[in-house]
Amino acid sequence: METSTESDNETSSIRLSDVSTINNIENRSVTELSEEIDMDHEENVMMGKEEISFRLERDGYVVIPNVLTKSEIEEYKSEFFKWYDNTEGLKSFHDEVSSNGIFKYYEVAHQRFAWLARTNTCITNIFKDIWNTDELVTSFDGCCYYPSDYSDNPRFWIHTDQSGYKVGRHCLQSFVSFTENKERTFVLYRGSHFLHQDYFNITDTYTENDWCVLYPEYLKGIQYRQEVLHVKPGSLVMWDSRLFHQNTCGESSCSEERLIQYLCYLPKNSPKNTEHEQKVRRECFENRFQTSHWPYPMKPIHKQPLWFNEQTDNEIFIDYDSLDVPQIDDLREKIEKLL
Repeated sequence: METSTESDNETSSIRLSDVSTINNIENRSVTELSEEIDMDHEENVMMGKEEISFRLERDGYVVIPNVLTKSEIEEYKSEFFKWYDNTEGLKSFHDEVSSNGIFKYYEVAHQRFAWLARTNTCITNIFKDIWNTDELVTSFDGCCYYPSDYSDNPRFWIHTDQSGYKVGRHCLQSFVSFTENKERTFVLYRGSHFLHQDYFNITDTYTENDWCVLYPEYLKGIQYRQEVLHVKPGSLVMWDSRLFHQNTCGESSCSEERLIQYLCYLPKNSPKNTEHEQKVRRECFENRFQTSHWPYPMKPIHKQPLWFNEQTDNEIFIDYDSLDVPQIDDLREKIEKLL
């Protein structure tokens, strides 16, 4: 099983070739895209399938409120902090290595809190409805955590998670939030999924990679589309992988705590879910590898922070043999259905 380094998901230096072409981009409009979205959802109201599908198609994303109950939020948070507080070396590692608050190591994708969210029936049913299927497979995503006392200046890493060679909707990503966030949150460009091909055509930056940081010059032309989401606890934020987006730590004065779990599912009965992909997914589960967002093709992430170690003299090595085994036996039946 081949693994990728985390460099595929790190903010890298942005090439600024052909700037004049990018600067000449016109502000394109998309049918119905100028309609305003009411982000102040009523409490205890769940969106229907039609509304979810409509917003995904029109805007490239949707915020679905009240997907988790209050007790589920508290349980999942409690499980996270059991792991976070009791895993030796984890806090200092996260502070030093984890880019943009995102956990990718220490078998984070297979901890109990991750699997509780990943196997939550309310969440999987939403994806089943959207994909019009009864069977799903999952990726093994990590989570994002910013403590309330975190302080830094926001970085630019607006990106798309879909190769320019892939036309149309191929994947839907999501996260479920355990905290309320207005500033330390999710930034996106509404309707930018319709501009996915436009971007790669203008910049001539086609790549097979399903992760591409965008040119700031291009985004200046569509700045009116930018939204900084207010996300309430228990909400599921779902978006088309073509959408231009990133998370943000907010300004240095921000004191919000942010804890979310990334989730992604695709239909099991797809020709792209080959026997090879199924085998790799099983191996990733059994060996507790994290992967990229995509359930297929599966892209396991190396367990050691290779990219970080290449950039510094202070190499870090994680002793995985010393880690506690996640307690998820009671979830195994649900997990098997997603492998």
